[in-house]
Amino acid sequence: MTDTLIFSRFDRFKSLALRLVAFVILIFSCLMIAHKLIVPLSDARWFIDKKTNEYRVIDFFQYYQASELARSRLDSCNVYNPDRQRTWFNELVAPLSSKEVFYNQQPPNFFPFLYPLSLLPANYSYVLWCILQTTFGLGALYALSSCGSLSKKDSFLFLLGVLASFPAYSLIWHGNTTFWLLGWLSAYVLCFIKKRDILGGVFMSFATFKPQYMFLMLLPALAGKRIKLLAAFAITEGILLAIASMIIGMDNVLCYPSIVKKAESYAGFIGVNPQVMISLRGVFAQFLSIHDSLTYTSALMFLSLIPMFFVWNKYQKDEANYPWLWATTVCLAVLLSPHCHVFDFLLLSLAAVLTLKNLSVLKLSGENISYRIWCFLFLFFPLASWIANYALGHKLAPIAFFFPVILAFSVLSFIMLRCQNAKA
Repeated sequence: MTDTLIFSRFDRFKSLALRLVAFVILIFSCLMIAHKLIVPLSDARWFIDKKTNEYRVIDFFQYYQASELARSRLDSCNVYNPDRQRTWFNELVAPLSSKEVFYNQQPPNFFPFLYPLSLLPANYSYVLWCILQTTFGLGALYALSSCGSLSKKDSFLFLLGVLASFPAYSLIWHGNTTFWLLGWLSAYVLCFIKKRDILGGVFMSFATFKPQYMFLMLLPALAGKRIKLLAAFAITEGILLAIASMIIGMDNVLCYPSIVKKAESYAGFIGVNPQVMISLRGVFAQFLSIHDSLTYTSALMFLSLIPMFFVWNKYQKDEANYPWLWATTVCLAVLLSPHCHVFDFLLLSLAAVLTLKNLSVLKLSGENISYRIWCFLFLFFPLASWIANYALGHKLAPIAFFFPVILAFSVLSFIMLRCQNAKA
C-alpha cells in the first residue's frame, strides 16, 4: 500500500512538472510573438535597424510587393520582372539600397488573395495578416481534430502547443504563409474524410499557392477515384487562374513554370536559401549547387508518387487507416518538398492531430514502441524546437535537428500505418 501511494504521488509530481514546463514555454512563446506584432504598430519602418542602419526585410514584403505591383496600372504585368522588384525594394528601404533581388515568385493563382493586401499601410497589414492566418490555421486544425481521438480539451491544448513551437514564432516573425496553408489543407483533409468532395476540391485549390505540396496531397483523391473532388479542384483552379490573368496578364500565367524554375535555381536571387531548408533539399544543398539540389529533390518527390499511389490504393479500403494514411502523406510531402523552411514544419501538426490519442506521456504504457516514440517527439517538440534553434543556431538547426525529426516521423508513420492495418 505504501509503495502504491509513493508511485501515485510521484506520477502526480511528474504530471505537475510537465504542465509547469508546458505553461512556461507557452508564456515565453506568446511574449515573443506579441513583441513581433507590437513593434510594427509603433514604428512603420520596424524593418530598419536604426542602430546599425541595416534593413531586415521579411517574407511578408514579398506578398505586399506582389499586391502593390498587381494593383498598379503601370506595373501589373511586371510582377515577375527582377528589375522592377529591385526598384520596389529600394523604394521600401530608402535611403538604403540593395543590388540583389529578394525575388518574389508567388504563383499566379495566389494573386486574387494577395490583391487587397496593400490597401493598408505595410505595418498594419503585416499585423492583420499574421493574426488572421494564425486564427484561421489553428481554427481549421481544431475542426480537423474531430476526425482524430483527442478530446475537445486536448484538441484546444494541442493548438496551444502548436502556437508555442519555434516554427510558429518563426512564421509570424517572417510573415510567411504556412498558417494559411495549414488551414486550407486541414479543411481539405476534413472534407476528404467526411466525403464532402466538392468543397474539398475547392479547399485544395486554395492551398496550391505552395505548389510543391500539391502533388502528394492530391494523390489520395486520385487513388480513391474521387472524381467530384478532382473536378472541383480543376474548376476552382481554372477560375483562380482566369482572375489572375485579368490582374497580372495572361503571359505571366502561362510562363510561370519557367519563372519559378529560374527563381529556385538562380544564385543571383536571394531568399531561396536551400542550405537551411528542413527537407531533403537542405541536405542536398550542403553538397550540391542550388540547381542540382532542386533537380534531385524534385525528382525524388515525383518518384515517390508511384509507391504512395499503391499505398493509398492498398490501405484506403478500411477508413480506420485514414489517420495514418494522411499522416504518412503529410510527413512525406514535407520531407521531399523542393522548398521547405522551418515554419513549414507546422504542416506536421496535421499528422499529429489525427493520430494522437491524448497529450499525456504518462498514458503511453501498453502502446507499441513506434507509437510511443511518435508521441514523445510531438509532445516534446515545442520545447525541443526552441532549444535546438538557440543551441545549434538558425543555420545548423534545420539540418541537425528539424530534418532528422521529419525523417523519423516519416518512417514512424509508415510503420504505424502497417500496424494499424494489421490490427484492423
